[in-house]
Amino acid sequence: MSEAEADLLKILCGETPGPFVCDVDPIGADSDKEHVIAKKTAGWIVCGVLLNDQGQVLMMQEAKVSCQGTWYLPAGRIEPNETFQEGVCREVEEETGLTFEPSTLLMVDVNGGHWVRLTFTGTVTGGKLKTPAEADKESLQARWCSLEDIKTENDMPIRAKDIFPIIDLAVQHQSTPEAQKPPCVLPVLQPHKFVSLRIVLLKECSEGNVPELLVRTTPSPHLPTTRMLLKDWSIVLPLLRLLRTAVVLTGEALSGKLPIQPVGVLGVEHLGKPHGLADGICLTLLYTLTTGEDAPPETTHEYSWCPVTNEELRARLIDTCVNNKCIKFKVH
Repeated sequence: MSEAEADLLKILCGETPGPFVCDVDPIGADSDKEHVIAKKTAGWIVCGVLLNDQGQVLMMQEAKVSCQGTWYLPAGRIEPNETFQEGVCREVEEETGLTFEPSTLLMVDVNGGHWVRLTFTGTVTGGKLKTPAEADKESLQARWCSLEDIKTENDMPIRAKDIFPIIDLAVQHQSTPEAQKPPCVLPVLQPHKFVSLRIVLLKECSEGNVPELLVRTTPSPHLPTTRMLLKDWSIVLPLLRLLRTAVVLTGEALSGKLPIQPVGVLGVEHLGKPHGLADGICLTLLYTLTTGEDAPPETTHEYSWCPVTNEELRARLIDTCVNNKCIKFKVH
């Protein structure tokens, strides 16, 4: 098994492959400007979507003046010196009165280089549902709500309908048999200073084929990496910067229409402690190459397409790609 395959297997097992080394670094001398500081240069959002045995969704009523009286999922920004898991537990308890244990990430939203939202689901472990008599600056009250009441906004105006696909995803997750669910994935506690990306790009990842993995071959084989600038308006920009160094792009690909399709997120790394030194994030993103009848793009001298030789890894990658068994990834 190659070093790149070993790293990928570690990621799939919820581990970190080791210190992040950036292959394509657009930051250069402006490192201080791209340094992530929670709640200052970047906003990391956590959201909790919890369902009870009756399929009802835990909702909270907003107290903020700008959206007072509307309903939303418990969510908010993580605080300095806080992990994502700690942040979502705090937000759920502050806004609903309930405590919970996160079991897995369901979705990662990215809106440019300065805004990321991680949505968790899990199990309620205690607490007491907040009543109107306990209203405070965090929320006015909390309630278990039926899907019908939420979708029709029956006596509960919704703050923003972006939560509808999140709720649908949670319902689907709850109803899926355990053996068919994607593996549970929680952020790995690993410090990062910037917004970093690790790319898993596969071609021929389907039943009956041996997938090939794009690998950076120097100084030793590893998964390709890059960084996202805080000012980047889309994740397409760092991907294009990386692919331009890894493969020979032609035609529409040169203008940003990349011949790759996102499958989802395989891993998230973040620590948040100490504040100001470890507030960055690293996303490991899974993509597949779509060439149709065309030949796959040739690699440059520092990269290569490498067959996945480890049988366990090959089976997991094919299952992940064919059955979409990873964290959903949404780009705004």
